Amino acid sequence: MPIAAGQTYALTVHDVPSGAASGTPYNLQFSGCAFVSTGSNHPPVALARDVNVVADANHSANASVDNGSYDPDLGDIITLTQTPASPYRAGATPVVLTVVDSQGASAQANATVTVVEPDFDFGGLVLPAKTVNAGDSVTQTITIRPNPAPWNSVVGFTCSGLPPLTTYTFNPTAVVPGSSDAITTLTVATTGRSATLVRPSKGSALATCVTFVGLGLFVVARSRHRKCGRRLFSAVLVFGILSLPLIDCGGASTAASGGTPVGRYTITVTATSGGVTHSAIFQLEVN
Repeated sequence: MPIAAGQTYALTVHDVPSGAASGTPYNLQFSGCAFVSTGSNHPPVALARDVNVVADANHSANASVDNGSYDPDLGDIITLTQTPASPYRAGATPVVLTVVDSQGASAQANATVTVVEPDFDFGGLVLPAKTVNAGDSVTQTITIRPNPAPWNSVVGFTCSGLPPLTTYTFNPTAVVPGSSDAITTLTVATTGRSATLVRPSKGSALATCVTFVGLGLFVVARSRHRKCGRRLFSAVLVFGILSLPLIDCGGASTAASGGTPVGRYTITVTATSGGVTHSAIFQLEVN
């Protein structure tokens, strides 16, 4: 006889042809037939799992620890309850899952609900080092990563530890990561050095003049012809005197001054959103 799943059937058994009960115990066996007897009830099976969830604006979250609880008796309806009930505050909360079927049988399982506050970071505390020549600019890519996702608030940026005569900008000036990474570009602009004239002191000019006089006297002393020596001395002395303006003006040298100083600097990038602040650093080498 065909049997439809989910249907209820009545089975009548006669132990004697006349239909009168003999009162003798017997066993009734079925082969090749799958059915559920309503005469006995099996307890449900409670299955639970640990859960991690992100807190909402109220610093709490709803969560279910059920992991597929069921009742082995076809047709029985199960009811699930958690103790304590949702929502759960930030942190770890032990939870007891209770499963009750429609016949009143029950089972329990344990799990932990962990609620974490939304946050963000740089993906690392140390950013790549950068090198720049004074007068040039250098860029640094800043990545803000939700951890855990999402972070739906505005994140702003500041920069500190820059060398003198240096400025910085962020583009864009603020980001909202949401559920994915957000990127801004930091540009650090340095100031170039200017070339200046370095004039010799009056003392150096006098020393040069004395040198010429001494040279002239030496020539006179070594000359065998006094008349010729005096002429050479006069020539050397006149040449030295005429050279003084050149030494004072045209003889100046050049040197670099001003601008961003050479050195290695530790730059700190700070990201702020509401009451949450995170920082990362990188090394800047100025040549």
